[in-house]
Amino acid sequence: MKEDKKMVCQIVTFLLWPVIIALSYFLCAAAVKRFERNHGTGVED
Repeated sequence: MKEDKKMVCQIVTFLLWPVIIALSYFLCAAAVKRFERNHGTGVED
């Protein structure tokens, strides 16, 4: 029973990581866009 719980935790973590990373990336991109729009700097990489 203990091993099952451990496996479930690993699966949940494995499934959630991409979601967390995608959300972080999306929020960061949105913040950068908003910052650029507010300050009007057309700086490109």
